[in-house]
Amino acid sequence: MSNNYNLSDKKALYWNLKHYCEANDVDLGKLIPKTFHVKTSNDSEYNHLHTYIKSEGKKIWIVKPGELSNRGNGIQVCRSLKEIDTILMQEEIQKNGKPRTYIIQEYI
Repeated sequence: MSNNYNLSDKKALYWNLKHYCEANDVDLGKLIPKTFHVKTSNDSEYNHLHTYIKSEGKKIWIVKPGELSNRGNGIQVCRSLKEIDTILMQEEIQKNGKPRTYIIQEYI
């Protein structure tokens, strides 16, 4: 299927859904669980994640590689911000030379 990147790449799927919801005044939270696209532990999205976790208490999180991964490869389950931080601190470099990003999603 041509252009399947927009459906098979976790980061692209998230951003496409987010842009669709913004353009159509739809609550993204009604379509998917609470989701964050985190590039580093220094970016604003990480700060939103950190604040959300602190305010919501204990939850289970799925940490997915944002790009260049499929069939569940690289997906990890975390129970704390400390576990998520351990993953983010690895600063993994992808095959294309760019730093890996992560889709961090509340497990429902």
